Amino acid sequence: MFALFASGAVGPSVGLALFGAHGWTVMVWEGMTFLAVGALSLAVHSVRQQRRTSGVQNSAATGPRVAPSPAPPARAPEARDEGRRPAGGPLDFNNTSQLEWLPPPPDLGPRATPNGWDIDMQIHGKTALVTGANRGIGQAFARELAEHGATVYAAARRPELITDRGVVPIQLDVTDPATIATAVEAIGDLSILVNNAGTALAAPVLTASLADARREMEVNYLGTWAVTQAFAPALSHNGGGAVINMLSAASWLALDQAPGYAASKAAQWSLSNAMRLALRAQGTRVIGVHVGYVDTDLSAGVDQPKISPEEVARAAIKGLLEGREEVLVDEFGRRIKSALPNDIAALYSPR
Repeated sequence: MFALFASGAVGPSVGLALFGAHGWTVMVWEGMTFLAVGALSLAVHSVRQQRRTSGVQNSAATGPRVAPSPAPPARAPEARDEGRRPAGGPLDFNNTSQLEWLPPPPDLGPRATPNGWDIDMQIHGKTALVTGANRGIGQAFARELAEHGATVYAAARRPELITDRGVVPIQLDVTDPATIATAVEAIGDLSILVNNAGTALAAPVLTASLADARREMEVNYLGTWAVTQAFAPALSHNGGGAVINMLSAASWLALDQAPGYAASKAAQWSLSNAMRLALRAQGTRVIGVHVGYVDTDLSAGVDQPKISPEEVARAAIKGLLEGREEVLVDEFGRRIKSALPNDIAALYSPR
């Protein structure tokens, strides 16, 4: 099972990005958004090129002419540049060997952070909230933060299911404004918000219930939005803090068996980027976490290499401390994202 989420805040623990137990897999990419971003990138490139040309021309009137830098040597096209992929039809994501042809992801490395995000200053003694914390990845997040010395509010729709010592159970349904408001009042100061709650209701795209799709959007996308809006003032009051959004590699690849879930994750990814822009002014960092197969209850029938929920939580917290804005937990997610510049030919071409 792919990118499984503990979703106690909204019901049974379900959310996933790939479903392998029944012989099919699911991920999504919002094509129109990608095309819009591509068009914007071309426009920005054109403006920058015009400015560079104008700068060279103007220098003739104001001083010595500056010669433009020589063009780099032409690079021989590679298979991925031409949209090629191994023969045999669309990728089967139960067969991870097919990912070997995808381009390797770049090593971005840690980024310097002005606030010095070290463990003593930013986790120990701070207050954290984790949604969907009754099991799976959410429970692992709560435990990891508690081990680092944070006061952790572990949220779920049924808080009585949370039995871990060292955390404070609290009721919170991410689709219920009343419970969100109550949690804001009960918690008060907050430094770290982990939006982990999620749900998935799988069905083929041509027969899926639109009511189920709306539910997935309400929980995964709008739920993250509502909780972050509600706690943003508390984060600002405490110097900014951080928001960690538990996303999925399904944000970047579409298959037709669970379109509502994957589309909600693509929307949540876009929302995370918007939040990053909006919250930067108050000093709040936003970290998006993407992952592939995770060893949780719903992935028990999937015979594929998996990582543990604890590995996901550790990687996310490590990314927080290193100043990363995006954490790609496993090789699966890194390879999928690296294919995005050529995603139509690489991932969706016919047999």
